[in-house]
Amino acid sequence: MMYPQNFVQQNCRKALILMSTQHLAPPE
Repeated sequence: MMYPQNFVQQNCRKALILMSTQHLAPPE
């Protein structure tokens, strides 16, 4: 299944943001 390049880039960016926010603000 093929995905548009922008769709893939958006998902990668979301994943990076989630990972960075979790790393900067660990759950209490």
